[in-house]
Amino acid sequence: MVHQRYIFGENADEAELARLRLLESWADPITINNLRATGVARGWKCLEVGAGAGSIARWLAGEVGPSGAVVAADLNPRFLGDVPANVEVRALDITREGVEAGAFDLAHSRCVLIHLPDPNLALVNMVRALKPGGSLAVDEADWGLFSLSGHLDAEWATDFVHDLFARHAEAGVRYPYFGRRLPGLLAEAGLEDLCSQGATSVSAPGDGSADMHCRTFEAFRALNVSLGASDEDLDRLMAVLRSPGVIITGVTLITARGRKSGVS
Repeated sequence: MVHQRYIFGENADEAELARLRLLESWADPITINNLRATGVARGWKCLEVGAGAGSIARWLAGEVGPSGAVVAADLNPRFLGDVPANVEVRALDITREGVEAGAFDLAHSRCVLIHLPDPNLALVNMVRALKPGGSLAVDEADWGLFSLSGHLDAEWATDFVHDLFARHAEAGVRYPYFGRRLPGLLAEAGLEDLCSQGATSVSAPGDGSADMHCRTFEAFRALNVSLGASDEDLDRLMAVLRSPGVIITGVTLITARGRKSGVS
């Protein structure tokens, strides 16, 4: 089976785990607020799509308790070897492979749809997996506010990054301005009681989110070269990102949630 190309899947294990841990540190509080609002409780069965390094699957396992269950699914579940007893790990491409229909009280994904040319393929399968009245919660990135300041090259670097992002979308590898589409897609999926919010990272050198952005752009390097960026320009960008005075207005995490109709 040929999967949709996932650029971070090409990152070496050590580098990717470090990037994921930084993402978790920034995004988990936002994600958990979104999940708490669904009413997740003891005994629930949850589907975590794109489980990554597993922090949210582990959190859900604690919330649902021994009487509940969590399915932690990922294209490559390489970092999910040590999970609680009520977590089942699956290698899964949600755009191609369904899970049990009508089986879950909650389905969640984070930063999965941004990589998909047709995110509806994943949304349809996640909604189908829900019980009537079950909740879908999704968190997605939007890089539209990305900018750099505090460095002589900051304006150049900001423009360069957005040019790279346009190349990513044109190549069909990732869609950096996807997050703003998320609430509308959930509405089009027929979900009820919709709610959405956004949070943007703003960081200075030494912050975990600054390191997260540096590691993200390091992971993009081979892709960017393949799309025509020069090593000189990429080195110039990394010098700005790592400079002691730079301020990074980075990724916005858009959270959205809704309920499947209660009519079976």
